[in-house]
Amino acid sequence: MTPLDLQFKLDDLLDEPRPFRGEIAVEALDEVLRGMIGELGYRACGPAVVRGSAYRSKRDVFIEAEVSVAVGFDCVRCLDPLELTLARTVRHLLVPGKRETTPESEVTVEFSPADDADEDLDCYEGDAIDLVALLREDILLELPMNPTCIEAQGGACPRFDEVLAAPAAGPEPEVDPRWAPLLDLKKKLS
Repeated sequence: MTPLDLQFKLDDLLDEPRPFRGEIAVEALDEVLRGMIGELGYRACGPAVVRGSAYRSKRDVFIEAEVSVAVGFDCVRCLDPLELTLARTVRHLLVPGKRETTPESEVTVEFSPADDADEDLDCYEGDAIDLVALLREDILLELPMNPTCIEAQGGACPRFDEVLAAPAAGPEPEVDPRWAPLLDLKKKLS
């Protein structure tokens, strides 16, 4: 049996687990990663590799996937460019549902009357199942909010003390332009 892609139809699934595999393109990852932590933002260093299995029980779909991806970022303490590799196993239960867009451009999810399920459940519409958006969200949720050298290298920033050290009297040292707004604030407060 050939593995499924990350986009498949409900009819492709059986009561027994069926393997799937695929990649989430760099462009698709960058759509959700860029701007997450401002100018220091995350950037995909390559596609996310996904392997897993899916099966169904009536109309419910059970997903288990291993996701691995390399993500670049600038340390929020020392501004050094770094890379973080994520490798996680995720599990999801997808239930049939209907997505509607309200006039305020907010997305709401309505479950069918037979489902008195929790609002935290993921849903699919029709008979098409697309795991890309779901797995991109999993990647996003695994990333630290303020990434430092600790997450990438397992140790403290090698230049952290240098960055915090007060300069001696004399000409002002050249400042990385990303720190300029903080330097302006420091001057206003002094």
